[in-house]
Amino acid sequence: MPKACEKAIIDSLRMASCYPDCVMAELRKKIAEKEYGAEADGVILGNGASELIYAICQYLKPEKALVTAPSFREYEAGIQISGGEVLYESLDAEADFIVTERILERITPEVKLLFLCSPNNPTGQVLKKELLIKAAKTCEETGTFFCLDECFLPFMEEEESYTMKNELRRFPHLMILKAFTKIYGMAGIRFGYLLSSNVELLDNIREVMQPWNVSIPAQAAAMAALEEDEYILKTKKLIAKERRYLLEELKKLGVRVIGKPAANFIFFQDKADLAERFLERGVLIRTCSNYAGLKEGYFRIGVRSPEENRALIRIWNEL
Repeated sequence: MPKACEKAIIDSLRMASCYPDCVMAELRKKIAEKEYGAEADGVILGNGASELIYAICQYLKPEKALVTAPSFREYEAGIQISGGEVLYESLDAEADFIVTERILERITPEVKLLFLCSPNNPTGQVLKKELLIKAAKTCEETGTFFCLDECFLPFMEEEESYTMKNELRRFPHLMILKAFTKIYGMAGIRFGYLLSSNVELLDNIREVMQPWNVSIPAQAAAMAALEEDEYILKTKKLIAKERRYLLEELKKLGVRVIGKPAANFIFFQDKADLAERFLERGVLIRTCSNYAGLKEGYFRIGVRSPEENRALIRIWNEL
């Protein structure tokens, strides 16, 4: 986390006896201006991205909603808790779990909500913008709401070539989900936001959310983070450098990395007991067998600090 954000959190504790600002107009305005030059009404804020996923589902209550398999499990949970049926677009393991134009055929009028994630979690594959635009156009034709999760996109040095935020005005059914959880290292602070040009849609989603959902420390940290442009640039470069290091080392180890990782994690296939062997050495890696569409033997590791990454590879060589 940026030092300025840590300081903002500590300083904000003097206001902890007060209720948080539930309107957050200034914070929403700054995010809107920074993201796509919109008004504050085009942004709603949440306790991490997950709260917003559940709020979208709670408001829309889709009878049927489409997700890829595998992808972030909270999409399925949000749909199911709202009483909807999850439709899966199964991604091909032999093709590195890439989302293809085949998904366009699955977007029909009976599908009320589509979730896509770019880079996808847990596979790390980024979706081509041409495909995303086609999906957005199809959703407008079918009346399907389209939530695009870009939470991991800020780690890409070519972020602007893949984001759909500049397309929001063209597609009123499009929503873009983002969070400070990942890029600013604020997982424990919880701060996410949803962008859309459809103000009525956002107002309705906000109505099903609890009041005072973003704490005073989270608001303070977010305001400070918006001034940390240099931090973002340094983080992108560091992640790119360390990702290259890990990929080179995994190749030496004979590990099958899936596709071309684009975020701050690497998705790979190995022996099913790998996680247990790592855990015996005090290292926790993400087992991905509980994702829809995946079986045992798929894992994800984070791209972390140089010291942690080298310790991981050292231990891996000793297994």
